[in-house]
Amino acid sequence: MIDKRNFFYASDLAQLYNISKQTLIFYDKKDLFKPDYVDSNGYRMYSLKQFFILGIILDLKTMGFNLNDIKNFLEHRTPEDTLSLLNKQLHKLTKQIELTSKLCDNIKSKINTINVYNDCKLNEITLSYREEEYFLVSEDILLSLPQKERFLAAATLLNSAVDQNGLKEYSISGFIFNDTITDFSPESYKVFCKTNKKGTIT
Repeated sequence: MIDKRNFFYASDLAQLYNISKQTLIFYDKKDLFKPDYVDSNGYRMYSLKQFFILGIILDLKTMGFNLNDIKNFLEHRTPEDTLSLLNKQLHKLTKQIELTSKLCDNIKSKINTINVYNDCKLNEITLSYREEEYFLVSEDILLSLPQKERFLAAATLLNSAVDQNGLKEYSISGFIFNDTITDFSPESYKVFCKTNKKGTIT
């Protein structure tokens, strides 16, 4: 017969860690965190040692680890394994931060582009100072080529800019025709896109 005074009920642990009892039940079903003792009434009871283990589980969960990683860690707790696990997660989160930062920059760029277009006064001619800009320009693309080949030629330019880390945004791009406006019967055209100096192809 155990002394129940030395154990935490599920409700006690849930309250101490500000989680739901369902979370403890879920961890039990996943064989991640099982109670030390279940009484005749079906109440889950946890030891003092388990109180600290639950803290470790919740800390790792907050750091973004999945339940399988946490379970493996609890079964093989050594300083080397701990360092390996944390370094792996740090690398993963760093990549996520980089991706999120790029996505935020892309969204900001789109917002800025839309705002610029909204501020355009199409019935006025204005003169303003702009910083020097750089563009990538493709070779001549023949209009006689199949549509797929022309599309791939344009995509090659954009991908080249991405590979060189030179592309700022896809929205600033377009076509260049050699023909004059009054005699518009082009046989070929070029594709261009905005880039920075580092990514400019010479």
